[in-house]
Amino acid sequence: MIVIQRNMVRAALAMLLALAVAPLGAGAQEQVGVPSTDAIYIDAPTSDQLKVVLPLNKARVVHLPVDARDVLATNSAVADVILKTPRIVYLLGNEVGSTNVLFHNGDGEQIARLDIRVEVDLTALDDMLAILMPDEDIEVVSINENVALTGTVSTPQVSANALIVAQRFVPAANIVNLVDVRNSQQVLLKVRFAEMNRQAVKEFGIDSSWLPGFDPLGIAFGIVSGTGATASTFGTITASTDRLTTATNALEEYNLIRTLAEPTVTAISGELASVLVGGEFPIPVPGSDGNVTIEYREFGVILEFTPIVLSNERISLHVSTEVSATSQQDAIIIDGFNVPSLTVRRASTSVDIQSGGSLVIAGLLQNDINETVSGFPGLKDLPVLGVLFRSTSFEKQETELVVMVTPYIVRPISPADIAYPTDGFAPPSDVELYFLGRLSGVYSDRIELPAVGELPANVGFIVE
Repeated sequence: MIVIQRNMVRAALAMLLALAVAPLGAGAQEQVGVPSTDAIYIDAPTSDQLKVVLPLNKARVVHLPVDARDVLATNSAVADVILKTPRIVYLLGNEVGSTNVLFHNGDGEQIARLDIRVEVDLTALDDMLAILMPDEDIEVVSINENVALTGTVSTPQVSANALIVAQRFVPAANIVNLVDVRNSQQVLLKVRFAEMNRQAVKEFGIDSSWLPGFDPLGIAFGIVSGTGATASTFGTITASTDRLTTATNALEEYNLIRTLAEPTVTAISGELASVLVGGEFPIPVPGSDGNVTIEYREFGVILEFTPIVLSNERISLHVSTEVSATSQQDAIIIDGFNVPSLTVRRASTSVDIQSGGSLVIAGLLQNDINETVSGFPGLKDLPVLGVLFRSTSFEKQETELVVMVTPYIVRPISPADIAYPTDGFAPPSDVELYFLGRLSGVYSDRIELPAVGELPANVGFIVE
């Protein structure tokens, strides 16, 4: 009876011990394949392949279930395998790559089989990205000797910053940036090309105080130099859009400015957009075989810009503008073709500007000098005495090209939210047409009037 009770106690203790060891073994199996330096516990001999991720230049400890006598490593250059005791093994990552290790007991039976993959240790990079960009979803993945950045971020600038941080840990050539931007940001650029006379531009630069709230300290570099007839205008300034529009409209009203073009273009952040308002003229190009081919050269108002959204309010903008026109002044003849010349005024700049802010580029001057000789026919050409019968006049005309650029960060809206001018339109009745002089019946189905400052409809883009 006592023997039976002792056997029952031993069986109960064995069962409790098995229950206590079983979670440890299960937990150890879950650790296999996790990129860390935690110890690996193998609870029973197995022929299955266990995957182990070993950080480069770091070590992991493997605890075997039984004593091992033979150890076989297929590629010792990737990882060193050191049998400390018959049941404790050290794994050391030497270089990025993969290898496998076989363990056998004294009877030649396989105890364990490890598939080891040595990768770059990305723990420090993960921690740094989490500290610097806590609100962004950025993951770091190791691919052999390369590192891939994945996830979704709010702006392109955050993606660029993550790449810069990764380059502090991994060579730039080994980094693949696969980070997506949550909202593909777009920039709408409103440009106005205006040709002004020289005096009008000088007044535009000098009388900055009449623009309410204009800060003359916001000038990038000398707008006006000299005084009186020797004053010159050149440079870029930034100011409020409304004030700039008011100034140019006033000059137009007095015939001091001529608007050449007012293009409005939208481009995705980081992409190039271009506009041509003008045309192309043919240029004959003689070939080596004697044949003549025709190439075309653009002229007119040409605009190219590349926006990069830095944040919700800042835009890095590269703008290239050109205003050109054909001229017969320096025209040449090639194989019987009259090829005109071009008068070109070109400017290119890169700025960091706020969404809704304005940039003005000036200083693109053009001088035209005309000399006119008039007099009595025949007598004005006489030597010496001809001076008494003719008069000479000089006419000097100076014009300056001014380019006003205003970028906005925008996002498109649903077509259902846009009100068109034809919405609610109805043809007028005879009474409305003949007696009231109306050309339409009901222009809108909105009964109440919009509140002060509210638009009667959703139009265009939503400006952030």
